Amino acid sequence: GLRGKVILVADADEAVRSAAHALLERYGCIVETGHNGAEALFMVRNTLSHGGYDAIIADIRLPDMSGYDLMLK
Repeated sequence: GLRGKVILVADADEAVRSAAHALLERYGCIVETGHNGAEALFMVRNTLSHGGYDAIIADIRLPDMSGYDLMLK
């Protein structure tokens, strides 16, 4: 199941981040959110030393890069 999984949600839209956070928390996930690609990348790099994220959900059109670009980095 999803309980205890650590998920990063990257989206510029506060409403989307908020809704995703609420939904995933209902399933027992630990959710962190980022506003753009640079912030998400920073968060990913800073969590690698203690396991990283189990999944990343990113908007395809982030303000500073595409979701595809984020995944390639």
